[in-house]
Amino acid sequence: MLLLESVLKARLQTLAVLAGWHLRGASEHCDRSQVPAIEIRMVGAAPGDVSREAAQLEPRWSCVLVAKRSAQAAAELDAAMTAVIGGLHGFKPVSAGGRTWSELKVAGVREAEFSDAGLVGYSVEFTCVSVFESLDV
Repeated sequence: MLLLESVLKARLQTLAVLAGWHLRGASEHCDRSQVPAIEIRMVGAAPGDVSREAAQLEPRWSCVLVAKRSAQAAAELDAAMTAVIGGLHGFKPVSAGGRTWSELKVAGVREAEFSDAGLVGYSVEFTCVSVFESLDV
């Protein structure tokens, strides 16, 4: 499930409008002070149908957009948000190892909070679903 982080990052790296943005996964060791940036992270997973044979899981992925506060920040964030939604909504990822997932669906947008008052941003969230088979049946 966590292998989707690199799949989603690779998908966003193909979008020309995000060329000036630092794209990073939450599990990566990198300089997190570089902005504008988009950080891709799994923020949780909800169960779907669960039986003895299998469990359906619906991870919630967050693309946190962060920029320095400025007169242009709203326009930069809006363009990035539009690109992220357009690039991921409806995208059907396949993670390393071959696990298949349903198409990503937009699940919400909320303001992101930062300890640095000079930063502003929003979290664009997506969900998808996969079935995990029990090894004991």
